[in-house]
Amino acid sequence: MIRESPRTGSLMAAPPHKFEAGTPPIVEAIGLGAAIDYVNSIGKERMPPNEHDLLTYAQERLREINSLRLIGTARNKARSSR
Repeated sequence: MIRESPRTGSLMAAPPHKFEAGTPPIVEAIGLGAAIDYVNSIGKERMPPNEHDLLTYAQERLREINSLRLIGTARNKARSSR
């Protein structure tokens, strides 16, 4: 919102920045960067098997929650459509 803040007042930024109050989503950007680094480290070609393992693990853990009901039993939910 503020471009400069000298001792005697402040200079507003130009639109649209002067209307954007608050802190930018820095944590989200760092998390996205970490996720991209992870995908690049294991290789995109290995993602479908990892997705399947993650889906299987998540479903097993979720089935342990009595108050939760999983709907749908479609095969290959995590399969890549490429």
